[in-house]
Amino acid sequence: MSPTLKAHRLIGNAARACARIPVLCLIAPALLFPACPHAATITYKRVSNLPYSQEPEEQQTDYQKERCVLDLYYPEKRTGFATVVWYHGGGLTAGNKHFPGLTGKHLGLVAVNYRLHPGVSCETAISDAAAALAWTFKNIATYGGDPTLIFVSGSSAGGYLTSMLGFDKRWLAKYGVDADAIKGLIPYTGHTITHMTVRKERYALNSRIPVIDEFAPIYHARADAPPVLLLTGDRRLEMLGRCEENELFYRVLKNIGHPHVEHLEFEGYGHGMSHPANPVALKWITKVIGCSPKALIVPLDYSWSYTKRDRKYPWRNRGTNAENEKKKPSVELLTAVGREGSGCLAVRDISTATNAYGESPALPVRPGREYVLTGWVKNEEVGDGIAGVCFNVTQSGRIRKQTKNTRFPATAEWSRFEVACPPVAEGMDGLILYILPRPPGQPNTTTGAVLFDDLRICEQPKAKQ
Repeated sequence: MSPTLKAHRLIGNAARACARIPVLCLIAPALLFPACPHAATITYKRVSNLPYSQEPEEQQTDYQKERCVLDLYYPEKRTGFATVVWYHGGGLTAGNKHFPGLTGKHLGLVAVNYRLHPGVSCETAISDAAAALAWTFKNIATYGGDPTLIFVSGSSAGGYLTSMLGFDKRWLAKYGVDADAIKGLIPYTGHTITHMTVRKERYALNSRIPVIDEFAPIYHARADAPPVLLLTGDRRLEMLGRCEENELFYRVLKNIGHPHVEHLEFEGYGHGMSHPANPVALKWITKVIGCSPKALIVPLDYSWSYTKRDRKYPWRNRGTNAENEKKKPSVELLTAVGREGSGCLAVRDISTATNAYGESPALPVRPGREYVLTGWVKNEEVGDGIAGVCFNVTQSGRIRKQTKNTRFPATAEWSRFEVACPPVAEGMDGLILYILPRPPGQPNTTTGAVLFDDLRICEQPKAKQ
């Protein structure tokens, strides 16, 4: 553990709360990933109709040989890349393998065909999907992929298959794979109750009558499942109940303590919402890779334009002088241009005093866990404007003590950083992040400016005893 330093006075109300408690020494910011080699052109290779069935060929039917194949798309002469296994939609009765709009993104992609109802039972279709995913785990390293970075995704029926494989561990266990080895699940507008074709097959029910049985992902809800991003279209434009059942799944997972689940509803889009969802899925994949497999990701940026229901974390401006705060805000929090044209959280000190900062709400944390702040940062005006960040832990909304303080070096380029906090003490339930746009004692004539992109707090898994 880091040695203890003497407490020192921080700025604003944060200063008064922090000054009473010892401050742990800083951990130098570190890059999570090496920089992408933009100088070399990345080429991609496609391999079509690879058989994935584990049954002996002589025992397979002609239909099985036709449908139990997959296409592989991957960056050549690269190693360690993440892979997305993609299942097509079509109600388990139609559709063909295709790659989603994630090509050319340094990812490997696996597009899967599976047998369809009524040619086979719906149970067989799920088993085929599991066999294709197991093939990927066992073979992707041959093509340079990292078998620990496999994401599963798909649209509509493909989204249903994604959730079934990730939450009901029996399907992959049949092929010798642990479902918890999946890095992340990204079902696009998939059923979370029993699929409508399964209902028709098993109960002769029409698609409007809901059922939750062993063929429903929500039936297998568990807190230790892989990270999951539920994506649906607008509830006014979606297929009947599709958005609501995903929202229910989200609520159930949150209630049982799943640490990393989000449900995003794309307003203005119906069931076919892949176009706006693809870049969101790609950004989420990047975030999950940047955090631990069981990380809790709390979005702090203002960069996404879609709806984040019940997951908005507004910041506020603070300063030490109440009279000055009445006249004008001491810190300006706004949306600005981030890396690659994305939006980001910008903090500018526009006060005449040095004691100004931006304050997040109390973000939910758990005692005994360690948290890491990650993201990208740069100084908009190169100089001494950047100060850094400070963390305070809270109990029932009241600040108790500071846990970390760090400063960022001035830089004109975007730099990835990581700042670790010590374990949260028993009884504490919140973590407040303060952004300090100007260090204490800096001359009043200097205006600080700091920009953050992809800012998030990741919960680290408990170490095994």
